[in-house]
Amino acid sequence: MATLLSLPREIIHRVLYFAAPASRKQFRLASGLSGEIGRKWVFESVQISPVKKSCEGFKRILDDPNLARSVTKVYIDTRDPDRESSVDGYGNQNEDAMPSDDGEEGGDEFPRPFWSLVGRLGELPRLQSVALRFDPECDGEEDDWNEVEQSIEFRHSVLCKVFAVLANLPRLPTELAIQDLQNINPTDPDVKRDIEKVLGGLKSLRLNIANEHSDGNGEHDIEKEALHSFFPTLGSTWLAPAAANLEHLTLYSNLFIGFFPICDITNIHFPRLKTLALGNYTFMHDSQLDWITSHGSTLQELYLDDCPILYEVKLSAADTARTLLDKDRYKPHPRIVGDDLYASYDKRWCSYFGAFAEKLPHLRHFRFGHSPAWWQDETTPFEAETGITIGFDKESYMTYCEGYGPSQYMRSMIWDVEDEEEKERNFFPDYDCRVQPSEGDIAALRALLRRTGQEVELDEDGKNCNPPSIYH
Repeated sequence: MATLLSLPREIIHRVLYFAAPASRKQFRLASGLSGEIGRKWVFESVQISPVKKSCEGFKRILDDPNLARSVTKVYIDTRDPDRESSVDGYGNQNEDAMPSDDGEEGGDEFPRPFWSLVGRLGELPRLQSVALRFDPECDGEEDDWNEVEQSIEFRHSVLCKVFAVLANLPRLPTELAIQDLQNINPTDPDVKRDIEKVLGGLKSLRLNIANEHSDGNGEHDIEKEALHSFFPTLGSTWLAPAAANLEHLTLYSNLFIGFFPICDITNIHFPRLKTLALGNYTFMHDSQLDWITSHGSTLQELYLDDCPILYEVKLSAADTARTLLDKDRYKPHPRIVGDDLYASYDKRWCSYFGAFAEKLPHLRHFRFGHSPAWWQDETTPFEAETGITIGFDKESYMTYCEGYGPSQYMRSMIWDVEDEEEKERNFFPDYDCRVQPSEGDIAALRALLRRTGQEVELDEDGKNCNPPSIYH
């Protein structure tokens, strides 16, 4: 430690910049001098949740001017991140949880001491970034019987209160992240005004969307009306107010979006966008590719996490109006019985990668593949886009086949056929996937990675030769 402390302070700070949080804490406790130097890195990012220990710790930081000046980021957790204690709408709290405002355990309101501390965020003079984190499991108005930790009403109330605080800070945050934002759009004019005010000052926005999900009947998830009212308006509600200044945009969903439910953001341009990350976003139209490349004058980083190209789709005539494609793109198909309609897409990943190489001249970092962080803590990857394992996987090309489960998104189309052997192959699509990553796809990915200076070894199938151990 004495050798490290003999270095110039700017070098010590550089070392701490790359150090893990646990190492920073150890360094700070080593001596008085290391404590002074390490304070910035230990208290740069802090967390508050509605449990007694967390609130007491956050209050100590607020009450100490030196510590308060160190904080640049605050995580507002609506539950204990370690899940050792939780505040919810059903009275399920442990002994560390604090009573709600009405003096009873539980309820949809957080305890008054917690909200009092959140209301003091303005006392952090260097605060730049705020992350609001909900529970990944959510219910809907149609499933009142399914008691999850956090109801729609609970989430809506928290969202309104947090944005009211943020909108009235002496200096608006420049970074905002919301983990497991359920697909609800506040309609109250005052709340909308607060949201738009906060979004208008952002340089970085991360939205991880949580949707209702049934492990036993996953094919019904996409039928929920909330999806089809939320995602078509996501752009106008959450993205357009931030468009002028935004430099970083991350958009993830726990269900596939883009094609169906429709999430068309191609009419929103971000003139300063440097980083774009998409998770579970499906490609089915050239306008989506053109939208990405339209940011070629600024875009430097692009992350595509479990983002498939849909090469074939079939769905009911009634649902065609709620998809990314125009209705005239759908036609009857000789192998489809009944009123379902069919559409296909002829673009392949080699076309996308070639366009990125040609039309994104400032691109310096590109990751396409699957993040090992998917479903850790039962949720989507959060602040983890740089950890995507590069390479093709089984979901690089997919189809949408309405009426089948556990998900309508699958590797191959299930046709209406009489031949029993073909029926069996349909239900084991891994053995009969018509579209696989081609040699051209793999060559185009390698060429793009070389252009960005990334050394990634891919095998003949385009898979990563050195995936992390938790890759799945």
